[in-house]
Amino acid sequence: PMIRRHYVDGKRDYIELPPLFRWLDKTGRKTKEVSVGELKVKEGELDQTRVNKSDTQFPLIAVDGLDEEKRYTLIDGRHRLQKLIRENKQVCDCYILTVGEYRSMITTGE
Repeated sequence: PMIRRHYVDGKRDYIELPPLFRWLDKTGRKTKEVSVGELKVKEGELDQTRVNKSDTQFPLIAVDGLDEEKRYTLIDGRHRLQKLIRENKQVCDCYILTVGEYRSMITTGE
């Protein structure tokens, strides 16, 4: 089974994604349409099989104001984003977290 975690840049700290999905659901958070170019994405090779299989109907999750470089930092949905870019999509649906919400969900790694 795939571990559903987002690791905080360069650290062992992480956010468990299933509780985050439940929180988004429970709080009735609405998605926002975001330009693909406004998303900062972690570097690294992606498994193309996972990209192909990814369901782009499911919104991405990003944090507003975490990074200087770009407005939004992607924390879930790299494979979906890659697929959207390949399909020449300019915008995508994202759940947007504030920096405070994001920080409150971080578990400190051992």
